[in-house]
Parts: sequence; structure tokens; C-alpha cells
Amino acid sequence: MAHEVVMPRFGSTVESAVIVEWKVKEGDTVTEETVLCEVETDKATFEVRAGKAGTVLRLLHAEGEDVPVLSPLAFIGEPGEDVSSEGVPREATSRDEAAAGRSPDPQERPSVPSPGEGREEGRIYASPRARRLAEREGVDLSGMKGSGPRGRIMERDVRAVIERRGRGVAPEGSDVRPRPAEAGVQGRPLSGIRRVIAQRMRESLSQTAQYTITMRAPARALLSFRRRCKESGDPEVSSITVNDLVLYAVSRALLPEYPMLNAHYDGTSLVLHPSVHLGVAVDTERGLVVPVVRDAASLSLLELSKRVKELSRAAQRGDLDPGLMKGSTFTVTNLGPLGVETFTPVLNYPEVAILGVGGIVPTPVYLDGDMDEVVHEPRLVLSLTCDHQVVDGAPAARFLKHLCEVIADIELWLAR
Repeated sequence: MAHEVVMPRFGSTVESAVIVEWKVKEGDTVTEETVLCEVETDKATFEVRAGKAGTVLRLLHAEGEDVPVLSPLAFIGEPGEDVSSEGVPREATSRDEAAAGRSPDPQERPSVPSPGEGREEGRIYASPRARRLAEREGVDLSGMKGSGPRGRIMERDVRAVIERRGRGVAPEGSDVRPRPAEAGVQGRPLSGIRRVIAQRMRESLSQTAQYTITMRAPARALLSFRRRCKESGDPEVSSITVNDLVLYAVSRALLPEYPMLNAHYDGTSLVLHPSVHLGVAVDTERGLVVPVVRDAASLSLLELSKRVKELSRAAQRGDLDPGLMKGSTFTVTNLGPLGVETFTPVLNYPEVAILGVGGIVPTPVYLDGDMDEVVHEPRLVLSLTCDHQVVDGAPAARFLKHLCEVIADIELWLAR
């Protein structure tokens, strides 16, 4: 019997992955460790191996296709073996197999049913995430055709309905014919992580009431300490950046005084987290990735700096473990190195706050309170976006002011 290679499960929240590139073609001879294809989730890029030696009999999907987890990808067997009737998408045969992220042994698997075979009339087949989203958004699943195995309704199907509902339907009789394309204009569909980022940004803005406030933190002490680190001669200490110092300040400023900003809100319930798990936005070739520094407030500055660099390097390589991108309670995104002074960061839903770090700019201030004399002082521009459903402007402003004070006295906080 031919060996069926299925799309692995890359963590509990990943429902599908896009085939980036096939490394083999039908008729190739492979070993157990041969990489069949490279696939991409919203979190990282992974390799799928054959798992059994033999001949590649059939590839079931083209490059660029979005394939649900645990769905068949390819068949491997003896040359000439007939697999023409194989490959019908199926659901996981057991909850245990789905949780373990493995395919059942071919000897234990029942015959592959047709897409509609064995289904109870009138029953809705949908993933738990799809059901929860549909219930929250008031989407009727009855009669909906899903894109998952055997027509199972997936979360992405419900989101597509919500998006169409938000755009509305063109009035009857209106001219909706496409205009002729200009010469040289190219159409390029979003795929992989870019599509997921687009989906999550829409979700963030549709589920929250976002507003942004901005302050400038005194940065003289920050720059002075950073300069001494750079001149220390210790490679690890000299690699400490301004961003590392800001992350350290955020991890100390949030708790215990501002627990409402270290929280999740999903539209129904507010969850306050007792530890600060910092999401750190990283720009990669594949798009924005947000690895998580867990228990950031328990780390020293040097430990925090090393951890951030390890996560950033893994994100840049595209091999960051999906588990390291879950569970953030507060996110920091820094555009200062790119010359940006101030911007409006978008919430990393369901978090209720995100800090945007801009550039350090010379700012006119009164000298020692003397309103007759003005000097220019380096100030770090900070932009805080919050969900107004949970956090009002005044407490957000108090937190941001407190954070500015921590940054201004960073050496005192490092001594604690």
C-alpha cells in the first residue's frame, strides 16, 4: 500500500500551510529523510520530509496552494503502483492523532470516503475555531461550503464571509465590470504570511476601538548608558541596543501598577496576565513576525538582549518555532532605526496595548524650569495604541508618562 504524506500540524493554532516549492517530482526516488517540499504558515517556513523510502507516485497539490493540516500531500510507494483513486481530502481519524500531529498508520486507516460519504444529513462540519468565530460574529454556518478536508468549514471560510459582509454587495444593476488593465500592470495574489498579516490587521481594526497617544521620553541617560556598553570591550555587553533598553523599561513599567495594559480582551472577557510576555516585532523578508520573550520582567538586561537577538535571528532565517510566537501580553514595535519619528501601531489582537518606538529627536525644553532659556534635549518618541473598550485615555497617559520616567532614570532601574 502506498505511503500517504500529509501536511503536518505546526502547532495548535495553525489550520493550513502554503506549498512554497516542491523539491521533488513524480517518479523521483526518495529516502525517509528526503525533503519533499517547503511549506509556509503564518509563522514560519518548514520542510516536509518523505517519511518512507520509495518512489514519488503522485503530488496532489500545486505550488502556491493553501493546504489544510493533516490533508494528503503526496503518495510514495513502489514504481507502477496505482494511486489514481487516492488523495481525497479527509478529516483526521481521531482527536489523538490530530493533537499529536501525525498521520495514522496506513494499516489502521479505513478506506478513504468520498467527500460526502458517511455524513449525517443536516449536520454542520466545522472546526472549533470556525464555530467560535461564527458564534461571536453571528455567521450562519448552515449551507456553507468549507475549504477544509471533505468540505469542513475552517476559520478562514468564516472570515471570508465576515469580510464580504463588511464590504457589502454591489447594488443590483450597477456596473461592476472590470476595467481594462493598463500595460505593464501585474496582479499578484497575497500568499502565505502576507495574507495572514492582512487578515489579522483587518481583524484587529474590526474587533477593537483603537486610539494612539504620543510622548517624548528624555533619552540622555539612555544614550549615555548605551555608549558605555558599546565601549566596554565585552562583545555581549557592547551589543546591547537602545531597543533592548526600551524593552527592559517596558517589562518593569507595566506591573504591578498597570495590569490593565498587560491584558487580553476578545470582545467578551478581559484576562489580566500576572507576567509580562513581550512580543517583539521583527521585520523579515517574509513579512512581520512577532516572537515572544516570556517572563521578560524576570530577565536581566543582558539576558533580555541575548534572548531578543536569538529570536530575531531565528525569525530572519524562517525557522522560528511556532510555539515561540504565541502568548504575548504586550507588544513593542520599533521603527526608529528607519528614521520614523512617530507612527500609529496597530494592536496585536487580542492584546489591549502596543508600544511604537520612534526615533530620538532633539526637542526644545526649558532649562531648569526657566521659561526664558530654551535648550535642545534628545527625546525618544513613544506612541502607545490602546483598545478604548478596555483602557481609557487617562490611565494610558499615566502609563506612558511612567514609562518615560523609567527611561529617563534607566540606570536606577537597572540597579534594582
